[in-house]
Amino acid sequence: MNISIQILSIGNELLEGQIVNTNATFVSSKLYAEGYVVQNQQTVADQPKLLIESMRSSLENFQVTICSGGLGPTLDDITLKAASECFESDFIFNEKFFEELKCKFQHLSVPNLDRFAYIPKKAKIFNNFLGMAPGFFFKKGKKLFILLPGVPYEFEHLVEKEVLPLLKELFPLKSKEHKKVIHLCRVAESAIAPYIEELAKNSPQVDFGIYPKLGIVSVHVKCKATSQANANQHIDPIIKLLKNKYPKRYFSGKFKSIQDALHHLFIRKKWTVSFAESCTGGALSAQFTQIPNASKYFMGSIIAYQNRVKNKQLGVLNSTLENEGAVSELCAKEMALGANKLFQTDLSFVTTGVAGPKGGTKNKPVGTVWIACSKKNKILFNKKIEVRGSRRVIIQRTILYLLAEFWMMRDNA
Repeated sequence: MNISIQILSIGNELLEGQIVNTNATFVSSKLYAEGYVVQNQQTVADQPKLLIESMRSSLENFQVTICSGGLGPTLDDITLKAASECFESDFIFNEKFFEELKCKFQHLSVPNLDRFAYIPKKAKIFNNFLGMAPGFFFKKGKKLFILLPGVPYEFEHLVEKEVLPLLKELFPLKSKEHKKVIHLCRVAESAIAPYIEELAKNSPQVDFGIYPKLGIVSVHVKCKATSQANANQHIDPIIKLLKNKYPKRYFSGKFKSIQDALHHLFIRKKWTVSFAESCTGGALSAQFTQIPNASKYFMGSIIAYQNRVKNKQLGVLNSTLENEGAVSELCAKEMALGANKLFQTDLSFVTTGVAGPKGGTKNKPVGTVWIACSKKNKILFNKKIEVRGSRRVIIQRTILYLLAEFWMMRDNA
């Protein structure tokens, strides 16, 4: 059974960019994990006429609608009233629910608590143990219309404890979409697209998704089946073909990022690691220190932003800085060897370049970066890259390029 689902997010604060819509992302991922695929997401302002129109449209076009937001006590909380109009449901005072609210908030002085006890006659309540406003759902034939509070932790709690069990009860699935993911570093989306098209033609049981992100392309291989084992019969041969085509460039989908993949590699190999950063200003180190257990391999880093620090702390020669400059092959090499010596680590990684928006020259324009890696006083690679974008993007791409370069030659390290 294919269930059509729309997420209806309600609130001016979403449309004005005041907050990020994490609720839509959360519920979509939770639904997908259980086999329910969201077909559409819509964000609506706190305007009664517009909201009612959106609700009626969703009822007409989708079997399940999940609304987020607008159930509180403020003037712009109009979701419940709009839904009641759509379902032509009067409000009644629910004495039992009111007593539950009084008991729940007896330690607080909550004004107008009785307002929350007026419930649409045709709605059923989801008890919200984490907040004041409950959730609701309406049923009309085979249509299910769900209203949840917009506070993220309350929303997430009700999705897991109430919504998912209700969907499984009303819309049980015999099969669901299963998938595996493979990440490819430094493979352009345009380069892999023709190959994926070829695979898709030869594998009609399988669907593909290609998701690029700053130097990494993630390929999702999906198949609808009664179990993961059955799906794997179609998925695994595709994953194998991708691995064979890009033997040095892929890393497993069980890792969230290339940093995560390297984190596990460093631990498995028992390699110690240090960083000497100039243009990335500590951003490279931060990519690893935010991962739990980084202390198993990460010894330390130095942000050698000024030439004096490169010279005094890392041993970069004054002649190198004067003749070649800080953004040069020789400087990157001496920084890497200096970090090896300073931190006594197996591996040292280096970035030095011009992140912009100013500071570039004709010979070294903004985006000129040298990346290097040394292992036990031997240079593994030392490369010049030309990076385009804003300062933030240049820093991010430099880090990804550096890590991908090491990943691709990890077997020879």
